Amino acid sequence: MKRYWITFLIVIYFLPAKAAIVTWDGGGGDGLWATATNWSGDALPGIADDVIFNSNLTISIEGGSLYNLNSLTITNNSNVLFNYPLDTRNIRLHSISPLTPALLIDAGSTLTSDITEAAGNNSSLILFGNGGVGSIYGNLFFLGSGGGSTSSGLITFTDGTHYGVTTLYSTGVIKYSAGSGNTVADLLPTPTFIAQSGSIYEIAKNGGSLPEGIWDDNSKIIISGILTTKPVFNQNQYGNLEWNCPLQSSPLSSFFNQDLSFNDVNFISTNSANANGEMIIKTSVAAGLYTFTVRGNLTVGSNARLVTTNTNVIAGNGGTINLKGNLLNNGTITSKNITTGTINHLEFSGNSNQLITNNGIISGDGLDLIMNGVQATLQTPILWPGTTIDALQLTSGKIVTSPLFYLALKDEANYTRTVSTSTNFIEGPLKKIGDEDFTFPVGAGQIYAPVRLSGGANATTVDEFTAEYIRGIPTNRLSVQTPQIDHISFVEYWNITSGIGSATKQVGLEVHRYSFAKDLDNTFIAQYNGSQWNQLASTTTLPAFCAGSTIYECGTTTTNIPVATFTLANPFTLATDLTFDANPLPIQLISFDAIKTAATTASINWQLAVCCSKQAKFELQKSSDGNNYNLITTQAGSEINTSYTFADTRLASGVNYYRLKSTDYDGKITYSRAVAVVNGTEGFWVTSLWPNPATNSVAINISSGISQKASFAIIDLAGNKIAVWQGQLKSGNNIITIDIKNMAAGIYQLVVYAEGGMITKTFIKN
Repeated sequence: MKRYWITFLIVIYFLPAKAAIVTWDGGGGDGLWATATNWSGDALPGIADDVIFNSNLTISIEGGSLYNLNSLTITNNSNVLFNYPLDTRNIRLHSISPLTPALLIDAGSTLTSDITEAAGNNSSLILFGNGGVGSIYGNLFFLGSGGGSTSSGLITFTDGTHYGVTTLYSTGVIKYSAGSGNTVADLLPTPTFIAQSGSIYEIAKNGGSLPEGIWDDNSKIIISGILTTKPVFNQNQYGNLEWNCPLQSSPLSSFFNQDLSFNDVNFISTNSANANGEMIIKTSVAAGLYTFTVRGNLTVGSNARLVTTNTNVIAGNGGTINLKGNLLNNGTITSKNITTGTINHLEFSGNSNQLITNNGIISGDGLDLIMNGVQATLQTPILWPGTTIDALQLTSGKIVTSPLFYLALKDEANYTRTVSTSTNFIEGPLKKIGDEDFTFPVGAGQIYAPVRLSGGANATTVDEFTAEYIRGIPTNRLSVQTPQIDHISFVEYWNITSGIGSATKQVGLEVHRYSFAKDLDNTFIAQYNGSQWNQLASTTTLPAFCAGSTIYECGTTTTNIPVATFTLANPFTLATDLTFDANPLPIQLISFDAIKTAATTASINWQLAVCCSKQAKFELQKSSDGNNYNLITTQAGSEINTSYTFADTRLASGVNYYRLKSTDYDGKITYSRAVAVVNGTEGFWVTSLWPNPATNSVAINISSGISQKASFAIIDLAGNKIAVWQGQLKSGNNIITIDIKNMAAGIYQLVVYAEGGMITKTFIKN
């Protein structure tokens, strides 16, 4: 019995004391926290009590320097205002129970802390317990209406041992206004501040501080009160940033003098009407290059100015804007290239298409454009301001332009290009201003096909030339050609136009693998003059087999004399004087075949003589009677592949017929001969005979269900056997070519005998 009582007393001793719930009833009538009769039970709440406010209240915090509570809750859509009229008054919250958050502000409720005295008042809400929880679903506002050196804030971290963890939920808002303080948080020993998606953290005052913590990509920071002092960024990565400071007046307030990363960034106003109203990505000799990374979209408003610059030093690097989303500039993006050799960067590095819209100003001759992503597409024309040798850096990915939304480079501007990739170029028009020789880094799809303008006469610094590579059939390809031309390219051409100026230029075209030139020494440049294609005497440089090919040659061909006419009506392409197709033809089938691979599966394959345009289309059709065909698949053309295949997994018993409908880039439609797969029988079928009429030979396609012998005969209209022979058929498709060049002109029948019967085909010999 004695042992029982000892055990009972031990259990009672270690049971946690149940916290009392204390509410405000205002019975004292003076609105003072320190008046006991204002509280339920007529006693001041203490360290073991949970204080709940569920109505609109204004309470004056005075009468002591520290108030210890277990927890504080604002609920029932209440607006509660704490006034701190005298010296520092701290409310310390101790609860570490996840069931009773030390601080809870429900959605729709607001807690406002307002310091009304100026002298050294540093009152705060402190989450003190080791692991105490702060849950903000509503609003937590801090004011400093007394002015002066006052502050009021939220402290979630103290000495590395006593800390709380505050979560700002999707409906939650923390706002610091003029005269208030900051949130004190840390990442060690654990993150003590978490901003979830949809939450808002606003600094509506001069200066301020953004705490360390975990910021969801779609949490939002609003900077709205800056005058002369920027906020302190206590870490490098945050969520969304919205900057709207129409009274901003000094650049010292806006230096991003550290590496910073945000998701979406929207500079609504930096007071750009003021000479100092700008956001500066600043660097120095000691620190090197600073990067302002925007993981989402960057918007620069009409009253905002974003500047990349270095300090006034002899050496050093510039600032970089690294953008992974879209750019919408309605304001100013510029660089201050204060010292010689300092370069600033605007880099596009997204993993999907980035849209670039510039309705404002992009300026600064020390600003480089870097393409280092997948693709960026211009939505407006852009005259790039950089004038350095690498004003444009094509590292990875393409910049897509159009006749209306072109990219232009200024006089003396040039570019660098990483040669190890095949898709880092300008797809669309590129304009170059100036008098220097220039190679336009243009291409299309996966094809890099630069054009060079050089030499000539009458060049000035304001000359304008625009070049674009078109992967398609040249304009008026079937027009009259000069006698020196056998045929022109059927897959590509270049538009080169001139604007201001009357300079003449030699034109150099790169002959690449997908130009399909088999003899580069007999390949030259042709230009359309409005009625015919004219040969331009050209010189080829370093012809050699293209990488990965033993058929096609690559190199550069350049006109021997300058060209004077550059308009859209006078495009350039490649041509040859050989009858052999040294340049490509439109869609031309080398083979079309169908093979049975399983009881219910056939593999249909076709190969082209050369690659075609990606705008071409192949429609594979199937029939059970050889007359009525239905579409079974569609495949797009490829600029780099010549072989295509499709698996038909619905092979029917009997004869399965296939044919291919090809639609070329220009809309021309052609049909292949039919091929067949005989499934489940031992018969055979002659699916096609071509050409018909024929001059030198005819070919027949025989589909056989089994491997077997066959007899052949050619019979004229009088019944005479002109030729008789035997052959072996394999299981599947068989193509047999028959020499008829020594036969007299007339009408003949080709008869095939094999197991399963006899089949006759009629043809005409010319």
